[in-house]
Amino acid sequence: PPAGKQGQFLRGDATWAVPYTHPTTSGNKHIPSGGAAGQVLGYAAAGTAAWKTLNASDVGAAASSHTHDDRYYTETDVKNLIDATFLTKTFTGAKVSIAGKTAKAITINCTTPSGYTAIGVIGYYTGSTYVLPCRVAKGRMDVYNTDSNAISVTPTITMLYAKSGAV
Repeated sequence: PPAGKQGQFLRGDATWAVPYTHPTTSGNKHIPSGGAAGQVLGYAAAGTAAWKTLNASDVGAAASSHTHDDRYYTETDVKNLIDATFLTKTFTGAKVSIAGKTAKAITINCTTPSGYTAIGVIGYYTGSTYVLPCRVAKGRMDVYNTDSNAISVTPTITMLYAKSGAV
């Protein structure tokens, strides 16, 4: 460049110009150097960012010393509450024979424990893949033998009870 034009460049229209200088005003600053794993850009001043490490309060998270009040329960608390409120009891009936391709009503004596209310049947078992329960309610099980041959089964009903007034 000629004298007095150092630090400039010749443009395509044969005029001299000063090279581009990025503005350093608010909103035009670059990301600062440095930073480390786990850090994020945060506010330092108007138009200026700075590297910082996030704290729980920055993102609305609870502190590590945080504890729950009585409205929150652990898995063990929930299990203990359920166990204290509900009860299951299994009743077994006498062995019966059911002719092939027929239905039979089987009654099982289900006594409700003192202080509890029967909610309903939660399971049944007949001891044979050939017996399908058609209806199970209040200790009565209607079963149907899908096989052509007669079968013998020992029916079992599991009842669910809740403490009286709990449900």
